[in-house]
Amino acid sequence: MKEIIKIDYLSLEDAVNNWLQLRKSDGIADSTISRNRCSFASIMSVIRRNSKLTQVNSIAIGKYKEVMEQRGYSPHGININLRTLKTFLRWCERCDYITKTPYFSMVKTEKALPSYIADGDFEEIMKLKWLEQHYKLAFQFYRGTGCRLSEPFVGTLTGTVLIIPARYSKSRVEKQIELDVEHIPIVLELQARYEFWKNKVNKPVFKYFKDKYSKMFKRCCREVGIDRRFHDLRHSAASYFAMNGASLAEIAEVLGHKTLQMVKRYSHLSEQHTAGVVSKMNEKIFGNR
Repeated sequence: MKEIIKIDYLSLEDAVNNWLQLRKSDGIADSTISRNRCSFASIMSVIRRNSKLTQVNSIAIGKYKEVMEQRGYSPHGININLRTLKTFLRWCERCDYITKTPYFSMVKTEKALPSYIADGDFEEIMKLKWLEQHYKLAFQFYRGTGCRLSEPFVGTLTGTVLIIPARYSKSRVEKQIELDVEHIPIVLELQARYEFWKNKVNKPVFKYFKDKYSKMFKRCCREVGIDRRFHDLRHSAASYFAMNGASLAEIAEVLGHKTLQMVKRYSHLSEQHTAGVVSKMNEKIFGNR
């Protein structure tokens, strides 16, 4: 009788589970790992979960892109999953699970300028009679500082500096945000409400708490007739920094970006501001002609 030789190989699903477990031990935020899981649930709905890693090649990834477009998924949503896949495959290459990361491109998208909330629209939100004062102050805080939604809740106040630990920072580097004195009371109130909520519920999941603020803001936007999301408060802060003459390096420092790449989207506002300054200066020197 011939001996049956069983050949073991690392499947896509097993490798993904190993990667996610390692990311958790490396201190990657639970919310990020949750998004990674969602990305691979989508990917493995097309590329079989028991596939060999070597079968996750350019052709298979191209097929995934094609199927997702046929299903009506947005380019932005597909690209989020593709970026997760690329990060995973590069890890596989470093671990010698694959010899080389297969080449694939992102789905082409139209690059829209960041949306911000105009003064008039924001004033309309502030006038909503049914909106609790706490939320009005919170929205003003986020619009004035450019903080991410979670940062006031996970940060520690030291004087007027809000310190965000590296494990909660998107860049994985400790972040320090210099606040105005007027911002301190609302930060303390946000933190107090979070602590009260944690002690009140049986299984506190941070996402459920912070979602209350994003959902409330979305409701306010619908009420005043604009299509905006909570993160646009951060875009608004960056836009106003640019329009008030802040350099891209200064905006990157305030927002916590390690490179200027992410803040180049605001450069047109800075250029408009510079053009306006030059125009006014020329008027003073030469007068209106």
